[in-house]
Amino acid sequence: MKPSSFEFQDSIDITQYVKIQLVPYKDMSKSKYVNGVVIKKSIAHKRMKWEIQNPRILLLSNSLGYIKDEMDFHDLTTELRQEDSFIQIVMKKIDQVKPDLIFVQNDASQKAIEALRERNITLVTNVKKTVMQRLARLTQTINCPSTNLLNGNFCTGKCDKFFMESLTIKSLKNTVENNTNLITLEGCLPFLGCTLILSGREMNELKIVKHALKKMLRLSR
Repeated sequence: MKPSSFEFQDSIDITQYVKIQLVPYKDMSKSKYVNGVVIKKSIAHKRMKWEIQNPRILLLSNSLGYIKDEMDFHDLTTELRQEDSFIQIVMKKIDQVKPDLIFVQNDASQKAIEALRERNITLVTNVKKTVMQRLARLTQTINCPSTNLLNGNFCTGKCDKFFMESLTIKSLKNTVENNTNLITLEGCLPFLGCTLILSGREMNELKIVKHALKKMLRLSR
């Protein structure tokens, strides 16, 4: 990890680029170094791909599709017709880029999700702005503010592998099970950033370790 204040206008705080992700799990077996990004998220549709080798990545910093305003009371038939037309336009723009994987900062309409699934494109929605910025940095692309800007020359992001892993966590009394989905993009350039995963049953202990690791990272800088 080599932040560059000159070339990339990076912060001198290395913890901005080395992220520590805490994962509740039965033991420490999921703890590891990831040369990329790890987030607690799920794909938009269970029939979308859970794993993609060398994906072409598109980041959209707005919504995807025709998002209905709850206070808007247009005629339903007219609205559906408008949405169908809008989705066709959006998909034509996306088809020019040919992504395998799309991250959207806001929401996506159901029709947009279905249209992407039919194209064998995996979608992740409602991603935090800070995570989108991190994804852009590590996959070497930009957060595109509108699909209108997409064309055949648009530079998509890249990594070696995308995959989602579902972890089942039992409570200490083994009476309640919770599922945690982890999305990982690995194989990014090492000097751009990385993720450290800390797994274990006791979250309080993991938080103490995370705090200590952050202090060590700052001292190493």
